[in-house]
Formats: sequence, structure tokens, C-alpha cells
Amino acid sequence: MNDNLQHHGIKGQKWGVRRFQNKDGSLTPAGRKRQKTQAHEDYTRAHSGKSVKEMSDKELRDVNNRLNMERQYAQMTTKKGIGSKFVTGVLAVVGTELAKEYVKKYAKAGIEKVPEMVGNAAANYVIKKGKI
Repeated sequence: MNDNLQHHGIKGQKWGVRRFQNKDGSLTPAGRKRQKTQAHEDYTRAHSGKSVKEMSDKELRDVNNRLNMERQYAQMTTKKGIGSKFVTGVLAVVGTELAKEYVKKYAKAGIEKVPEMVGNAAANYVIKKGKI
């Protein structure tokens, strides 16, 4: 057993304090330096902000394909957490049990009323025919 306490954070870093962004959303000098990575040409073309009216058919098709691929990638890489899986499973089981109880309750009540309904229908038929 290891009794050492190790901290892998940044010395002097405070909770909720961003190192690379000011409160108004603008980047600090360190943030600008860190953001040297350039977006891929396809990404910048798809997110250029050009209006649909200004695009040719080919450009619109390319943008549409790129955005669809980004959406599909996000859906495929998003993982459900353990808590989400647990809650989904519990709700499925509980929902099934509630549905069974509901059907049992109202099916039983309906079956109990059948003789009464048949009896009333028969009596109404006889009364209508004038046999009583």
C-alpha cells in the first residue's frame, strides 16, 4: 500500500479559473499562443458563414456532407455514462412492471363487469321487445 499523496494539477491553479480565457471570452496571451493549431481546410470551408445564396451546388453539397459527417462522428463518439445506462435500465424494468399492473387491474375490472353488462343488455333487449 502506498501512503504517498500525489497531486497532478497545476501549481497555483484555482478551481473554476481559466488560464487561457478572460471572463469576457477573449483569449489571454497564453491562450493565443496555445491556439496556434489551425483548423483543417474542410472544417473552415464548412463553417465559413457564407450564405446559401452565395454557394454553388457543389459548395453546398460539400458543406452539407461535412456537417453531416461531423454530426455522425459526434453521435458515434458520445458515450453514455454508467449512471445513464443504470437509469435507463431501471426505468425499463419499472415501466414494464407498472404496465403489467395497470393491465391486470383494468382487465380484472372489465371482466367483472362483463356479466353485469351482458345481463343489462339482455334485460334491455327483452324490455324493448315488450316481452316483460
